[in-house]
Amino acid sequence: IIDSLGAGGAEKAVLTLAKTMINLGHPVTIITADNIIEYDIDFDVNIHSLNFKKSRWEATYHKFGRKLRGLVDDLEAEFGHFELITSHLQKAHRLTALAKITNAFYCIHSTISQASLSGRSGLRLFFKRRKIKSFLDRKDIITVSKGSQDDLLSNVHVKPKTIRTIYNPVDFDSIKKLALEPNPYNHEKYIIHVGRLTEVKRHDILLKAYAKSNLDEKLLLLGDGPLKQKIYKLAVQLRIDSKVIFAGFHQNPYPILKHAKLYVATSEYEGFLIALVEALFLDIPVVSTNCPHGPDEILISALSEYLVPVGDIDKITEKIKEISLNPENAKLAIEQASLERFDANQIASEYINLCS
Repeated sequence: IIDSLGAGGAEKAVLTLAKTMINLGHPVTIITADNIIEYDIDFDVNIHSLNFKKSRWEATYHKFGRKLRGLVDDLEAEFGHFELITSHLQKAHRLTALAKITNAFYCIHSTISQASLSGRSGLRLFFKRRKIKSFLDRKDIITVSKGSQDDLLSNVHVKPKTIRTIYNPVDFDSIKKLALEPNPYNHEKYIIHVGRLTEVKRHDILLKAYAKSNLDEKLLLLGDGPLKQKIYKLAVQLRIDSKVIFAGFHQNPYPILKHAKLYVATSEYEGFLIALVEALFLDIPVVSTNCPHGPDEILISALSEYLVPVGDIDKITEKIKEISLNPENAKLAIEQASLERFDANQIASEYINLCS
């Protein structure tokens, strides 16, 4: 059960998990709140949408909670009892709680205190925290990083029934095959950023560090989002617009990622950051802000050298230039990444074990 299948990291993780479970012989049904599918789905999975209608009234959530309950009951009557039910993202969490689906696991894909509570104080903070706690307290919870688990307990003060961390799944076999397809930017030399063009990704920091580094390589932004025009205007102000490629969203990003000289992430916070794992798998040197949470659990051992403070333009610039001049040291560090921790088959098994 998920908000939608739009072009986001949580949505991608859910599709990877579903595909892997199906390959392991477990039928899967996906229920979306919103009728949005932006990924090409190349496997046989049942998908149903509640066609959620946005409203400021709480009664709307109760209405669609009842609709979700009815749909789950109908599906179980047709196909049999679901052995495992997972809920992903906040709208789905609220609906799952209102539907009184008591055996669901609630998967947290972000740093809730940053994503939902940041910038609030006083009564606004109190009521928002209380609303989140109302559908997460006394629930079975899965977080996609240990950092987001600590945040949920310490900063949001959720009191779960159970809580555990299971990393997002990465389908390495699929990535290896997809990366062999043609790269539409093979005539360019570029460093890359992968992610939606939103506030949390801090493209302003990225562009300023890139401008300061004065590299010959272009900067390729792989993704789309509401801040595209704002980011383009900043590129113009920094006089780097001729060197920034707005590549948009690609169903298959891997040939583009594979041929990058360097992957840079400048996020203010994350839940996990799948693209960081994917870049490492494709043997691409990386630089990432040491944001809450996820990157420091991925960039371990020698790779921790490529973590930089959030918002530190000088440090990001320094690391970008260092790797561009001497990429071999960064590539040697990738050998210590222990990427098997994120293998989709391993992660699917961890979910399947929840059924026992």
